[in-house]
Amino acid sequence: MPPPRLPYSEFSSFSRLFSTYAAEFSPLASFFSGDFKDPRQRGQVARQVADYYKNRESLVAALLDQAEFYNADQKTLDNIESLADPETVCVVTGQQLGLLGGPLYTLLKTITAIQLAERLARDTGRKVVPVFWLEGEDHDLAEVASVTVFRGNEPTSITYSAADAAQEKNPQPVGRLTFDDSISATIDELSDVLMPTEFSHEVLELVRASYRPGETFLTAFAKLMARLFAGTGIVFVSGDDARLKKMARPVFRKEIKEFEKSAKLLLASSMKLDETYHVQVKSRPTSIFLMTKQGR
Repeated sequence: MPPPRLPYSEFSSFSRLFSTYAAEFSPLASFFSGDFKDPRQRGQVARQVADYYKNRESLVAALLDQAEFYNADQKTLDNIESLADPETVCVVTGQQLGLLGGPLYTLLKTITAIQLAERLARDTGRKVVPVFWLEGEDHDLAEVASVTVFRGNEPTSITYSAADAAQEKNPQPVGRLTFDDSISATIDELSDVLMPTEFSHEVLELVRASYRPGETFLTAFAKLMARLFAGTGIVFVSGDDARLKKMARPVFRKEIKEFEKSAKLLLASSMKLDETYHVQVKSRPTSIFLMTKQGR
C-alpha cells in the first residue's frame, strides 16, 4: 500500500505561490515558457535548447578541466564528453556552497535533478545529463558559513567564522575563500553533535576528506558532493570561470545595452505576480557587477 500523499498547501511553511506551481500550473502559465508536468512540452523545450546552444566544444573543454578539482568519476567524465553531441541536453539544479554540504534540500534538489534527467531521457530518447551549478560567486558569507544539525531533538548551529575578517576587508566571491586549520575543529564539533548511527563514521570520513585546510568553499563543497553522488554521472559546474564568462558575452552585452528594457520587464512581471501572490525577488536596474582584485 503506497504511503499517503499530502498537498503542499497543507504545510504553512510553503508559500501560496509555490503550492500553486506544484499543484495547478495554469494560474501561473503566463510566467513560464511551459508546463513542467507536460511530457510534450518538456520534449519541445529539449528541442529548443538543443537547437539554440552552439558552444559545445568549448564548454566540454572547460568542464573537463573543472572536473579535475572535484575528482570526477568516469561516468561524470563520460557525461561531460556527451555534451559535445548536439542532441544532448541537461537538467540543471544548483545551490550556494553551504558549509559541510549545506541544508538538506541541497541533497534533495540534486537527487531530483538526477531522477528528472533519467525521466526526460526515457520520454525524449535523448541523452540527458544532470548538472549541478556551484553558486560560488555569491558574496554573502553569512548564508553559507553555518550549518544546522540535530543534537538529539534540538537543532544546533555549527559555524566556520575564520573567514569573516578576510571577507569584511576585501569582499569577494565566497567560493574563493580558503579554509584554514580551524576547519578541523569545525568538523570535530560536528562529530560531537551528530547522533551516533551505523552511518556516522562514513559520513564524517567523507566530510574530513573534502573539507581540509587549503581547500576553498568551492572545492570542498564540490568534492563532498561528488563523493556523495559518485556513480550517478552528475556534472558540477563552477560559474566562476573566465571561459564560461566568455561564452556568455552576448548575454552580458545585451544586458548592458538594454538594461532599461530588462528592468521594465522584470518590474512589470513582479507587479503582476504581486497582484495574486508575492514578489520573491525585488528587481534592480541591473544584475551585472564587476569583480576585481579589490573585490566586487
